[in-house]
Amino acid sequence: MALQVKKHLVIEEAGATEEVEVLVNIQDLRERPYRWNAVLAVAENAMEDNAAEDSDKVLPGAMAQIDYAEKEGVSVREAVLWAERLDGMVTLTLYDFEGKEDEE
Repeated sequence: MALQVKKHLVIEEAGATEEVEVLVNIQDLRERPYRWNAVLAVAENAMEDNAAEDSDKVLPGAMAQIDYAEKEGVSVREAVLWAERLDGMVTLTLYDFEGKEDEE
C-alpha cells in the first residue's frame, strides 16, 4: 500500500522562491500494520522510485538528495515527522521493527 504525501519546502535564493516537495511517498511494508508504536523507518532518494513502471517521475537535480537513512524503533508519527525534515525528495518505507520492544 502506498500513500502519496505532499510536503513543500520553500527555498529562497538570490531573490527567487522555489517550492520543492520533500516527503513525496510512503510505502507501508509492515506485516503487522496495526503495530504503530515501534517501526523501522527507511528514507531513500525518491529518484530510486523512477525505476517502477507506473511511478511518478522525479527529475534529476531537483535539490540536494539523500541516498539512504533509517531510524529503528520509532512510532509511525515520529517516522513521518523525521522524513519530512530530511533534505531532498524522499520515499519513506515502513517495516516491522524486530527490536527489544518486540520481545516483551
